[in-house]
Amino acid sequence: MLLCETNIYTYHKPVQDFVLHQNYPNPFNSQINISFELKKQDEITITIFNLNGQMVTEIFKGMKEPGYHVFIWDANNVSAGMYIIKMGAGSFVGVKKCLILK
Repeated sequence: MLLCETNIYTYHKPVQDFVLHQNYPNPFNSQINISFELKKQDEITITIFNLNGQMVTEIFKGMKEPGYHVFIWDANNVSAGMYIIKMGAGSFVGVKKCLILK
């Protein structure tokens, strides 16, 4: 008789107040989706910077309720290249890169 012992491991991922997802599509040529999740209502800021550290545009600044959110950045008036998406919510700051191809 063969006895098989099974070990069950449970992994609990800590609940974060804020999650900034990977932007898509990336690379892109006109519009990109910027998505994130909030655990609680918070004031957020979404800002785009070029690689010289200059602010290109501020996508949003204000309060957002808990849940999943998506903003669309229309980059038709911006030249091709690499850009940084910076998002702040409370004390958290998330950063993602994106590439515009024209």
